[in-house]
Parts: sequence; C-alpha cells; structure tokens
Amino acid sequence: MVLQNNGSDNLSVAANATSFQFSTPIAEGGNYAVTIQQQPTGLTCTIDNATGSNVMANVTNISIVCSVTTYTIGGSISGLTANGLVLQNNGSDNLSVAANATSFQFSTPVAEGGGYEVTVLQQPSGLKCSVSNGTGSNVMADVADISVTCVVLYTYVTNSGANTVSLCNINQTTGVLTCPGTTGSGFNNPRAIHINPTGTFAYIVNQNNGLITLCTVDQTSGILNCPGTTGGAFQSPIDIAINPAGTMAYVTNSGNNTISHCVINQTTGGLTCPSVTGSGFNGPGGITVNPAGTFAYIVNELANNISACVIDQSTGNFTSCAVYTGGFNHPNRITLNPGGNFAYVSNGFGGSSPSEVFLCSVEQSTGGLTCPGTTGGGFNQPFGITINSANTIAYIANSGNSSVSLCNITPSTGALSCPGTTGSGFNNPTGIAITGNL
Repeated sequence: MVLQNNGSDNLSVAANATSFQFSTPIAEGGNYAVTIQQQPTGLTCTIDNATGSNVMANVTNISIVCSVTTYTIGGSISGLTANGLVLQNNGSDNLSVAANATSFQFSTPVAEGGGYEVTVLQQPSGLKCSVSNGTGSNVMADVADISVTCVVLYTYVTNSGANTVSLCNINQTTGVLTCPGTTGSGFNNPRAIHINPTGTFAYIVNQNNGLITLCTVDQTSGILNCPGTTGGAFQSPIDIAINPAGTMAYVTNSGNNTISHCVINQTTGGLTCPSVTGSGFNGPGGITVNPAGTFAYIVNELANNISACVIDQSTGNFTSCAVYTGGFNHPNRITLNPGGNFAYVSNGFGGSSPSEVFLCSVEQSTGGLTCPGTTGGGFNQPFGITINSANTIAYIANSGNSSVSLCNITPSTGALSCPGTTGSGFNNPTGIAITGNL
C-alpha cells in the first residue's frame, strides 16, 4: 500500500503495520488530504478522517481499514422452467435457483486471485441442466459469463411387441408421463434404449436382427431421427450401456454369452466394436455402468446372478468380474441410482417367476452388491428401469401388461413406493430411458 498526502508526499506501508506517519510535517495552520495512491495486493483499503485544515497540533486520528478484495460469481440461465435447481461453487456454496430465473449470483464472493468451480448439485424436476464456462482461476474482476443451460427431459420406451419407440413428455411436478405417439423407425424387436450423456444420440438394441439402431435426438422436441445401424452384427443383443464420459459402450450378447466392447465416435455417435471383454457370463441381459465409470454390472439371466466387472480406465476393458447373488429368479435388467449407492434389479419373466424389483446396496469402493430383498410393488414382468437425475422418481417397464410403473424414491434408503402406472400406448415394453440420464 502507498499513501499520499496533499498529492505528493508518498508513504509506502508494509504488511501488518498498525500505524503510519508521513515523513513531511505540515506547517501550523496548514491543511492535509490523505489518499491511497496504490492499493495493496488482494486488499481494498478505505480512509476515515482523511482531510483537515488549520492544523494546530499533531494529527493522529486518521484511520485506514483494509479488507480482502472479493468478486462476485454468477452468470446466465436459459430453459429453467421448473423448480429444484441447486448450483454449487467450490464444493460448498449452494445456491437454489427458482423456476424461470434468467441469471444467478452466488452469495459468497471469491477473493482476488482465487478460483471458482460451478457445478449442478441438484437437477430441477423434468429438466437436465449443464454448466458452461464454469471454472476459472486468478479472479481479478466480477465473473458474469458462466452459462447454465436447461433442456426438457423426455422418456423413451421400446415396444418390442410393435417394433416402435414411444416418446413421452414428463410432467415436471408429478413425473406423470404423457405419450402422444412413437418416434424413430427401423426397429426389429427393440429390447433396450440408451441415451448418451449429452442427450444427442440414442442407441436402440434390436434382438431379432442383431443390430443397434443409431438415432440423433432433437433436444427441443425429443424426436428421434434414425438413419441406420451401427457397430456391426451382434449375437441376440439384449442391452447396451455407455460410460459416463460417453466414450465407450458395452452390448450384452445373449446368443454367445459375451459383452461387446465398443468405442464411440464423438462426432457421429457411431460405434466401433472390435472385441469382447470380460468372461463368465451366462445369458447376459441387462447391463449398466456406475456413475464413476469404474464398474460394470451384468445380469446373468440363466444363472440368476449379477457380474460386477472392474473397468480398466485406460482401455475400457473389464479386468476382473465378481459374481453376486440375491435371491433372484430370472433377473432381467439392472440400474444404479445417480449417486451410485443403490442398484435396482428387475426380476420375473413369462409368469414363471415373481414380478419383483430387488433393491441392492452398492459398496462403491469394491463394487460389491448386497441385495437383501425387494422394493415397490404392482409390477408385471418388469424389465427396463430408469431413474431421473434428481433421484426422486423411477420408471419401470412392465412387459406383462404393457404398462410403465411410476415409483417414488426415498433417497436415503433407496426404497420405492409405486402408487400406479403412467403413460399409455405401450406394447410389450422392455426398455426405457430418460434423456440426459445415464
């Protein structure tokens, strides 16, 4: 800090000083005007009692107060039509943003020279929000160029009995589905659907012809445009999973008990599937990857168990696979919640086994599953399960009565409460997915 008196008498003040005195005194009857010629680094200082006239004694009542220089962190929001969005800065400063907001600003500023990292802590109901330009360092001014973009979520249901995919709107308050019709084309016994993490591509698994249909997703209308297939020929494929980075895909081949390992072209969405990965599978059906991208879970329909495979982070291959049981009787699909600490396994096929959904706890460091029992009810040969990003609602496709169960989730326990079904027009539904959800 450099002080100045009467525009010329400069005084450099060292850090941690508690007093100051100019070297040039003022003549009796003179005047003084103390100003800050240079602020100290990272601080903003102000002066009280800085001026006086007709000096007749030593002046000692000038006071200087310095505080840390801070800057606000904020930006713009688009597409936020529902409540529930919570942003977070630097892992601790939470900000709830109301529906229809077009801008935001955190209440806690950042010190000069500091950094910021803005993330979405909680998604709003029925929407998927993402942050652009959300990180920065060495802050020297207010930040107002962070962008939060929210898009409407749609639910897609594969109708294996009609070779179609239903497109459903989600009520942003209740979670109820309204399904005005179908979208896309070229399906052949579609068993599963998966949307990539950015919501731009959809992959539909066709069991009868062993092909995967690649569709682009219109993020405004939800409509699928499906020009063709990708990845080559598979062996009676059942399900597909994509890692959180959106770079790798895995396809279960029930016809030869293998898992195809595919690389995703980030521009076109196309799959290149040069090899299989993992071993020990028996009628592999459902597959999912945990939110950390470290474990894959494969349902072995013919063995009534689940394989948990470690994913090599450099190659994407499965390095080892452990097997877990849990009282399953013809399990079909598996889905993890957004936090990765609970898994849901649909159970029951053809009326020969109970129509149930098992609730499993996940040991996230080892990938282990503990499945003490079932949760929810009212299912009829349940297959695909998808969970909204807020971890409040699960949708379960019932192939036995061509319905979709709407279930509320207790986040702390993972328990499902399923008051009824939602949507309409389904025909032997087996796969279900929400845009923006892994």
